[in-house]
Amino acid sequence: LVSYFTRLNYDLEGRYLVSAVFRTDGSSRFGNNRKWGNFPSLSLAWVLSEERFMSNIESLNELKVRSSYGVSGNNNIGNYSYLGTISTVSYSAGNEITEGLVPGNLENPNLGWEKTVGLGIGLDISMFDNWFNLTLDYYDNRTSDLLYNVNVPAITGFTSALSNIGEIRNYGGEL
Repeated sequence: LVSYFTRLNYDLEGRYLVSAVFRTDGSSRFGNNRKWGNFPSLSLAWVLSEERFMSNIESLNELKVRSSYGVSGNNNIGNYSYLGTISTVSYSAGNEITEGLVPGNLENPNLGWEKTVGLGIGLDISMFDNWFNLTLDYYDNRTSDLLYNVNVPAITGFTSALSNIGEIRNYGGEL
């Protein structure tokens, strides 16, 4: 695994916050056609409690609105799973058990990163000398190109092949 990333943080008067990250990863677990993945992210926050129009609210310690967007990757499969491998098999020749070699799995040079795109929106409130704290969050995560063993026709000599297929969506709120 080889990774490169860059990050930029910006803070304007403690009220407006920005963080941007760009990451690129290369993994030997994937085929030559999709070895590299790019994963950007951006987060923004507005600390309303630092604004002048909020300064008269003495019970308020912090009020912050935040949002984020990002892409992450998964390469959690075996090493070199995209390659066609050779496996051993035992068979009977005459009255003796003999070892032989057979194809172990199908080659997939297009096997690549599973990617999750996430979006988040949140609100943080702290009041009464931080005695009361509340965090509200909404998230929406979509994972695509799932790394999954799919059934293949038996005529190929195999029962399954590792592929990028499908999509899952997780969304909801937290309090």
